[in-house]
Amino acid sequence: MTQPADGATFLRVRMNGTFGPVNAPYEIWSYGWSCVDISDPGDDFLPAAAHLAAVQAACVAFHSREDTKINQNAILREVALSVCAPDGRQIGETARAAVQVPGQAATTQSHPMQVALAVSLGTGARGASRRGRFYLPAPSVPIFALVDGLPTAASIQPIANSVRVLLTALRAARRPMVVHSAILGNNEVTEVRVGRALDTIRSRRSAMVEGYVTA
Repeated sequence: MTQPADGATFLRVRMNGTFGPVNAPYEIWSYGWSCVDISDPGDDFLPAAAHLAAVQAACVAFHSREDTKINQNAILREVALSVCAPDGRQIGETARAAVQVPGQAATTQSHPMQVALAVSLGTGARGASRRGRFYLPAPSVPIFALVDGLPTAASIQPIANSVRVLLTALRAARRPMVVHSAILGNNEVTEVRVGRALDTIRSRRSAMVEGYVTA
């Protein structure tokens, strides 16, 4: 599914959450993706609130699914959705739904809070909208500490499978996930790859206290 560039309005979904108390978190994080409304491809998608219910259930189910491997201490606090113009500029008001949903992975395989896991998306298209990416917070996966220092393949496979379930749920809600390009429009995600390397996302550290130790 591809839209022409002059009609490539899209929806930006954000999942916002915290580690720690909601009023005094010691870490904040956010992740998300783009999608479109295929129930009326010619629509401008306004207002954003009209789409929130269609994607919220899929978002909550994904974050709280055990196979997604998000640490139990990572609490999803909000699902937010915005309508964006082809150039990425937001149109209208952001629709927000307050939730309180923890991840379901065991805390026995915890990593530093600024660590995330990259999910790579493929569309089969060419050019700028060929690939996309988003980052999952607080991955709880074991690593081969004495072999290659990476999470085990067995622990990553369920995450890829969970993203596939998310894609299916969004399409069933007629809001399929896409990779957006201002030039090439929206291309539906048809491929999911989750690498074994853990990533460090600088933007996720904004609430952490540095806690310097001097000598």
